[in-house]
Amino acid sequence: MSTITRTLPRLRRFAPHYALMRAAMRLGAHLSEGIAVGFRHGFDSGPMLDYVYENQPRGRGALGRLADTIYLNQIGWRAIRARKALLQRYLRQTLLARREHRLTTHLADIAAGPGRYHLELLAELGGEDIRLTCRDFDGRGLEQGRALAAHMGLRERVQYERGDATDPVDLARIAPTPEIVVASGIYEILTDDGAVRRSMQGVRAILPTGGTFVFTTQVTHPQLKLIANVLTNRNGEPWVMGTRSLSKVEGWAREAGFSSVSSELEPLGLFGVTMCVV
Repeated sequence: MSTITRTLPRLRRFAPHYALMRAAMRLGAHLSEGIAVGFRHGFDSGPMLDYVYENQPRGRGALGRLADTIYLNQIGWRAIRARKALLQRYLRQTLLARREHRLTTHLADIAAGPGRYHLELLAELGGEDIRLTCRDFDGRGLEQGRALAAHMGLRERVQYERGDATDPVDLARIAPTPEIVVASGIYEILTDDGAVRRSMQGVRAILPTGGTFVFTTQVTHPQLKLIANVLTNRNGEPWVMGTRSLSKVEGWAREAGFSSVSSELEPLGLFGVTMCVV
């Protein structure tokens, strides 16, 4: 039995306290823009994570903004923003090191949603030596990303395309060949260990010698039961997540063929960021 299966929360959505909490969340969606986004697109969706990354409370009046502030300050969302900062630090270091050697870089995110964290980094670093491909299976996040890239003046440096992060054949269609591949937030919502391992193998197959793979992992979360029994994912189903140890995912990365693998937890300790080099 896999690690992830043992850590999946038990569904008890008909329990009275969970029914009351779902009703309260539905009511909150009339006030808080963030909760409304979650119900419209799924609480695990690219548009939802983009809203969390932006971290600008919005809602109906002062009460709505207060409700949105409380929502955005939940520990899971705070940890996701900390995960983003850690991921950006890894990418910034890698991109600047390549720039020092006068190397151009194609950066590809295989499940980017709108890709706000990458667009921010491109705007910060400037230059024409970095190109970005944002892939996702959900077209809504891609459309939102295209609009955001245009607003930030980055349209010519970024391409958005539909793609499956777990299919090695589809990953092989990424062009041109990327030197850096990112998988942020996707392995956390996949409960199938096999899908994660296939994804890692597909990424390894497309990276050249010296290429870098950066991915994120959820190692713990204090609200797994609450989330599974109250919130819904992008398919309108209960948002069931599990956890994986860093040693487990690091082992999968080595099995996929990465020779150098190292991880770091964000300050709240819920998520890890792992960097692998071919």
